[in-house]
Amino acid sequence: MSVSTYWLFEKMTTFRVLFSAVLLGLVMASPAQAGFILIDHFTSAAGSDGLGARSVAGTGFVGFNPSPPDPIGYVEMISGGAAATPTLTSLVYSFLPSPIVVTPVFRIRAENTQENLTETGILRARVNGGANISYTLNGNQPDYADFTFNFSSQFGPGAAVISELRVEWIRPVGDTGARQLWIDLIEVQEVPEPATLALIGLASGGGGFAAYRRRRKASASKK
Repeated sequence: MSVSTYWLFEKMTTFRVLFSAVLLGLVMASPAQAGFILIDHFTSAAGSDGLGARSVAGTGFVGFNPSPPDPIGYVEMISGGAAATPTLTSLVYSFLPSPIVVTPVFRIRAENTQENLTETGILRARVNGGANISYTLNGNQPDYADFTFNFSSQFGPGAAVISELRVEWIRPVGDTGARQLWIDLIEVQEVPEPATLALIGLASGGGGFAAYRRRRKASASKK
């Protein structure tokens, strides 16, 4: 191999190694898309079928309805008559003694079935007894809808330690009809995995070029 050819090969190999290192760094810093972890799908009235231990707080009626309306299993129904006080009922999910480490994004599929169209209810998610996000649901909602509760601004965009989740249904005071909220699903977003192995393999492939260069140098020095 001529001197000029070897010089060119050296430069190309060095570029590949540097490019691979940069690519590997970007890959490791860019997490893959995360999925969701089940907290409760209400397939049992006895307790949560996912993460956490379910309990109930507040005053009102809490029950489970088999399909319909849920074709998969049961749904949680939170309700209360006009005299029920306080007007707040909560589903409480405790993750103690082993808090979960997740991206603090919760998804709740729910439907407000209040008979009076003008009387709204408030669906609120509260994390660790403090940070909370609310949605106002119109009466007689036609179907289930997914509500996303993103607590990234409170906990940061990365992983958060969650010890408790409260799903709260706040009913209007002095309303005239049934005040029911049906909940079909509660999930939390998992911490994203590192980027795909294929990209990592591509990025680390420069190591082979580096090893080849070292062997070439060692061979040349012996001649």
